[in-house]
Amino acid sequence: MRLDRRTFLQQVGLTLLATGAGAIAPPPSWAAAATEYQKTVTATNRRKLALLVGIDNYPHHPSLEGCGMDVELQREVLIHRLGFQPADIVTITDQQGTRENIEAAFQEHLIKQAREDDTVVFHFSGYGAQVHRDPEQTILTNRLVSVDRETAEATEVVGNGILEETLLLLVQSLATRRVTVVLDTAYQSFGQLLQGSWRSRAHPDAPAEHPSQAELAVAAQLQQRLGKKTRLSHSSASRWEQYSGVLLGSEAALEGRWRGFSAGLLTYSLTQWLWEMTPSPTVLMTLKHLSETLVPIADQQPYLRGKAKTPQAVLPYAITPSAPTGGEGYVAAVDPNSNEVQLKLGGIVPWVWNQTEGRSRVRVITNSGEVGGILQLRSGSKLTAKAMPLDNEIRPQVGDRVQEWVRALPRNLGLTIALDHSLQRIERVDATSALANIKSVANVVLAGEQATDYLLSRSGSVTPVAIASTQKNLIQGYELYSAGGVPIANTIGGSDEAVKLAINRLVPTFATLLAAKWWRLLVNAGSSQLPVQASLRLIKPQPSILAVQSTRRARQIAPPVADLTAQAFTTLPLGGMVQYQIENFGDQPLYTMVVGLDSRSKAIALYPPATSDASHWVVEANTSLTLPHPSNPSTLTGLMAGTSGLTQLYIICSRAPFPTMRTYLAQLPPPKGDGDRFIELDKPLPLTQALLKDLHAASQPLTPTENSGDHYALHVEAWAALPLVYQVV
Repeated sequence: MRLDRRTFLQQVGLTLLATGAGAIAPPPSWAAAATEYQKTVTATNRRKLALLVGIDNYPHHPSLEGCGMDVELQREVLIHRLGFQPADIVTITDQQGTRENIEAAFQEHLIKQAREDDTVVFHFSGYGAQVHRDPEQTILTNRLVSVDRETAEATEVVGNGILEETLLLLVQSLATRRVTVVLDTAYQSFGQLLQGSWRSRAHPDAPAEHPSQAELAVAAQLQQRLGKKTRLSHSSASRWEQYSGVLLGSEAALEGRWRGFSAGLLTYSLTQWLWEMTPSPTVLMTLKHLSETLVPIADQQPYLRGKAKTPQAVLPYAITPSAPTGGEGYVAAVDPNSNEVQLKLGGIVPWVWNQTEGRSRVRVITNSGEVGGILQLRSGSKLTAKAMPLDNEIRPQVGDRVQEWVRALPRNLGLTIALDHSLQRIERVDATSALANIKSVANVVLAGEQATDYLLSRSGSVTPVAIASTQKNLIQGYELYSAGGVPIANTIGGSDEAVKLAINRLVPTFATLLAAKWWRLLVNAGSSQLPVQASLRLIKPQPSILAVQSTRRARQIAPPVADLTAQAFTTLPLGGMVQYQIENFGDQPLYTMVVGLDSRSKAIALYPPATSDASHWVVEANTSLTLPHPSNPSTLTGLMAGTSGLTQLYIICSRAPFPTMRTYLAQLPPPKGDGDRFIELDKPLPLTQALLKDLHAASQPLTPTENSGDHYALHVEAWAALPLVYQVV
């Protein structure tokens, strides 16, 4: 509901999965698990309240683009996945987002209505900024920038908006402690609106000289009401440690462009994850997921604060989802004449949505949990798609959930490269001309115009927030960056290099990055029906489980065991020895392959010994496979982390062998030494195309489709691709 202040006042008067070696214990009955789950959901009658704020149009500052979409994403997942009633959600956008309106809505809608053990969610998307908090102007505090114009008193700049300490006081005034605050904003600006080709939500101006007197009065009133025990320090982190709920945010906040819309990276990643989660991952598992998603593409490190952040005890939003399995969205409307179905797909993976073909399919899940038929997508805009039932007798109902069933991807996929605004016009002209002749590149745009994969700029012109304080290099040669401004390793050239020569030098890199784009598009941990789990295990110096990824929708549910290390982003020491373990919880064998990018941005694949046969690649039913393969006691028991930096691996499993890919690998010179080894792929695209052909062939018996030759059709019962992302330090 959208409302002004007067109307508002009138109306309101993560179970973590870990692994064991060898045979796997049989999973619990799916029917019994679903029955027990429904008992848990229906046993609670707690009320669920939410206040969602998103401000794009700041009259006196550069506009943002994705904050209104953030509000829509949150509202959709709260209602259709987490069981909120629409009347219990208040949204405030753009001109309504004054400081007074936001604080009044918080007090009237949340504080006055919430009772003990109710669930409360507060979300803010918009600019963040800093303001001097003391007369000597030595202490900075954070604030959420409201839509009101910042005013000037005499010669001083006044920072209007909600101080972070005021927000904390508002939260502490709630009768319930089941509170989640999501802040998709950033406070510390480095004077750039764009970071890479994505927009920063840190206000570009210098910190204001002092807060508004009206805001200080609100804070003082709340402080008096709560008593002296809530006295706050100036440290942001220590202030929130007094908070009894959960605060999710990120040190930097960027909004990206997707298929016809913009959204905050944190919000989109979080809400898409909430659609997927089955049934209830912990807050720590959510934080790990956000870190693995945001750090590689934007160096955007999410954080979790509050007393109630014990990972074993807290669920995201303190809520069990309203259904035992996740989905990609829901049926929003059905045309009674044509039977055309309108879908809202907030749960679809962002980069998959950018490439989804009209031949993709979803299956309908009714409110009773039964399969209600298969729909084929026809067109899509923003996160809304039109679809038709494959069977005319199928009549989906509004509110039915939908799950990915067949992922159709175009075979002619290419990279979209953005050119940085810092490049001179002649540089951009020459770069566009040179990039047009590269097969791996499909499109060239100006940074910030549309969804992009990578950015071309000069070193030093792009300043990721995480490295800004240490970036001391003068402007040097041309360099590639992720869409979120993270430098791609080993792509920088000399300062006197011409742009055409730089692009010619980067041709092999473009091919590698296109292969990596394909691997990322294969990730389907949320939708795969294969019951498989992959873990990264440190063998030396100290044995531990560093990371676990598992499919979340397969009916054979892996039994929960030990906990993981509590670090938000997976790191392992330089020189450490690691193993990868793949566990098959199903009743049929799975074939596996490992590919990825190492810390040098080189494509790699795990290569088996030349003497091995096809069984070396198989994970038998209800067993596990350890890589490197410990078949020979004299070979390596682990693989060494030999180079510092970010590594992104993809564990790919299929219900059928990889004949085309194995044929390609057999033509490569084997690595030196015994046992399984990672080899560097000089030409990763042919291997990737062979892999896709094999997965397409494995899917055909499950989903006979029109084989036009221009797309790959991948069935969720045919493959699983799980990412393992970690930093070697």
